[in-house]
Amino acid sequence: MHATTPWYLLPQFRPARLQDCVFWLEADSFNGGIWRNLAPNYSYTNHGTANGGVGLNTWHPKYSPCPRFYGEDEHFRVSYHPSLDFWYEPFSIEVVMKTAYKANYQGIVFHYHGKGYVLLTLKDTGKVKFTITTSGVESNSVVCDGELHHIIATRGPAPDYDVKIYIDRELDATGTNDQRATPNYDVDVGIGMYIEPNFGNYPFHGLIYLVRIYKDALTPAEVHHNFTHHPLYYLQRGIDPYEVFTAATAAAAPSI
Repeated sequence: MHATTPWYLLPQFRPARLQDCVFWLEADSFNGGIWRNLAPNYSYTNHGTANGGVGLNTWHPKYSPCPRFYGEDEHFRVSYHPSLDFWYEPFSIEVVMKTAYKANYQGIVFHYHGKGYVLLTLKDTGKVKFTITTSGVESNSVVCDGELHHIIATRGPAPDYDVKIYIDRELDATGTNDQRATPNYDVDVGIGMYIEPNFGNYPFHGLIYLVRIYKDALTPAEVHHNFTHHPLYYLQRGIDPYEVFTAATAAAAPSI
């Protein structure tokens, strides 16, 4: 008997540059209140623990449901690990999410206000903002529209420290940020929450299917690759991703 390769590691779904991925939460890895990190070199750490009654949303009968956030206090906490700190180094944050809520700010990925990095949606405009320390770049496009969106925010290396936001594989906004992201030690990473000291918490209201963090800036080609290598991409185009998975599994099976 041969073990079946998980769907997310098959060539049709496997993301780019996994050697630099430190954090990979997929709907398929959420079970029993734990969102397990799938990044191959960090599978021993960086797991998310559900808080506040995170729900479930079935998006396909053959795949695991994804987390649902109700805009109250639901979120995941990922215990501190140095792999999630980025000082002046390049890095990327990738999410697939859906929300129609615009009445307040919503935290998607949060690591220590004022000194770390934050990916959140903005009040009233429904755009997304990528902040490092105290400086941020916001998208030109609205993402709080009730549609599924694939978002990748990157910061490049010195000396330029280019910041880019891609939405649905298209470059949407650019800027620069040379600030040092130095979260305090022992400060957790949050998924589905933004914490503003002295002002309160800003939870996410909607669905988060996927979160990845890379210890480098993804290239435009890698952004395109990740956008097209996910079951949701096939589903949006009227192709059943489970049929793609079944065909790929059969093709990868050794002959007897």
